[in-house]
Amino acid sequence: MTAGTGAAVAPVALIVPCHDYGRFAGEALRSIADQDVPPAEVVVVDDGSTDDSAQVLLALRAELADQLDLHVLLRPHAGLPATVLAGLRATRSPLFAVVSADDRVRPGFVGRLAAALAARPDAAFAYPKMRLFGDEEGTYQTYPFEVDRLLFDQNFVPGIAMMRRSAYEQVGGLRALTAYEDWDLFLSFAERGWTGILVPEVLYEWRRHGAARSHVGLGTRLRLRGQVLAGHRRLLARRAHMAVPWTAYAVGRRVAARVRPGRTASRRTRSAWVEQES
Repeated sequence: MTAGTGAAVAPVALIVPCHDYGRFAGEALRSIADQDVPPAEVVVVDDGSTDDSAQVLLALRAELADQLDLHVLLRPHAGLPATVLAGLRATRSPLFAVVSADDRVRPGFVGRLAAALAARPDAAFAYPKMRLFGDEEGTYQTYPFEVDRLLFDQNFVPGIAMMRRSAYEQVGGLRALTAYEDWDLFLSFAERGWTGILVPEVLYEWRRHGAARSHVGLGTRLRLRGQVLAGHRRLLARRAHMAVPWTAYAVGRRVAARVRPGRTASRRTRSAWVEQES
């Protein structure tokens, strides 16, 4: 396949959900247009925005026509799972990733992740390191894929992982949760025997701002964590023998981060655990 410029492209669809992010969408889409290896398809799904997103997106489609095979879908507000599903139904590529309209991708995002999946047929998804910018700074704490860490410690897989469409459809896609839909999805992959692969490069930039969905308090995080884990009782039962050591590790890490800030490998921001930087 070829892009509008005639360059070879990766067999990847990028789905860009947008809800009231017209002020950011230009940065997101221009960063996609600057990929070293362009995606085959880009679909922006406007999820019932009440700002000027629709007009902005249509103008960007015209601006970037020579660089991207860009489509814009305008839909009533339905939430993230329905928005991603609409984007998937509008595309055919065997690989896809969800890029929020308020974020940015670095030039190697599509090519590096697609190559990682090509090399690992047992992987349902490939994920990069991710840098926070805006109201918060730091590099999102990621690790090589480990089921027990994902279950008992934290969601260390950024929600912008590139996925195989076939694996996504096999597990039924995103569930309609209040939050943490990505964590729930990665556990669903693990339940079906899939693995994930880390590409240890910063390839995504995650904008933090007041309207971001992940700005929640500790009590809410604990409630949402329980909601996610309740949907994976079979996986919990299979890995129950690892619950005590991993829970002890997770609690110890959190205590150490509070007691010895600056001397541990990670620290907590309002949104996520990030790498401790010297």
